[in-house]
Amino acid sequence: MAVKFPYLVQKKLKEGQEVRRVTQLDWKIIEENTEKPFVASGLEVVPLPVMHGEDYICLGFLFGDKSRVAYVSDVSRFPASTEYGKCSEVSLGF
Repeated sequence: MAVKFPYLVQKKLKEGQEVRRVTQLDWKIIEENTEKPFVASGLEVVPLPVMHGEDYICLGFLFGDKSRVAYVSDVSRFPASTEYGKCSEVSLGF
């Protein structure tokens, strides 16, 4: 990410250099268990494994507890475990 989007990654400032007023992201890498929920900024996030093409799994995300919102980008299909398991209470609109 730092190479492709350097303005989104915090870097050390050189002497006399000013802080740019651009959004800085606090990157969290999901490596071990991609299906394990986590908390970000006090909000529970549930990863949603989805298919991107025929042989590549990527992640969408389910946010919230009482009211749930799902974000899924550029997906070719939902595996049954995602569609009927984790998203069973979410209305999926395309």
